[in-house]
Amino acid sequence: MINEWVGTMCQMLPKVIRASLIGVSTGESLASWPDDHIDLHDLTTAASLCGNRKAPVVSAGEASSTQQAAMIVAFPMIIPQQTDAVFSVELVANSSQQGTVLQLLQWGQRWLDLLAAGENSVVSANTASTVISLLDKILKRESVTELTTALATLLADHCGMDRISVGFINHGTSSIAATSHHHDFQHRGLAFQLASDCLLEASESGTDVTFTGNDAIGGAHERYASTHSVA
Repeated sequence: MINEWVGTMCQMLPKVIRASLIGVSTGESLASWPDDHIDLHDLTTAASLCGNRKAPVVSAGEASSTQQAAMIVAFPMIIPQQTDAVFSVELVANSSQQGTVLQLLQWGQRWLDLLAAGENSVVSANTASTVISLLDKILKRESVTELTTALATLLADHCGMDRISVGFINHGTSSIAATSHHHDFQHRGLAFQLASDCLLEASESGTDVTFTGNDAIGGAHERYASTHSVA
């Protein structure tokens, strides 16, 4: 599972040179890419710092193999039912792409959760190729807003949905970062405030929410549904 996840992440991220998933307690590589014989020195140094801080670590420089602008990113990961780890990766990227890389690594944790939950057959066979194809189309976006808008639009088109919104929750406050087919949406609009309320309500419920009209979830989904004439 771990090797599969590392390989998939290296396809999702742009221009990966080398990567390793490193155990926090042992400092040993659990899986590496493109093979088990890569130079781990810089990756383990960044992983150790990340493990101590319990926060992402980013260091910029030049790729020794290409002399291009590169960065090493160490991102804390939790391997369900196993151990805490750090995904440490060197890739050709500049500072403007840092937010995109960190967002993709955050999504990587969710992917890892799904694999560990025993859904790897479904995720790998039916979803991995679709996700990688979608990401190929959006990785050239430089900002998180451009990335999330492109992702929401592609998912809406792929799934045949009228609207997909992407939001973030920070310290108990929710906000919509992007919505499909709208690159310049107004954050103050009622629709996006209601969607933001739904995001927070779903987060507080601690589970996925599918609103059918007869749910006792809370008021936000009901208000959103009535405003948009959702049966």
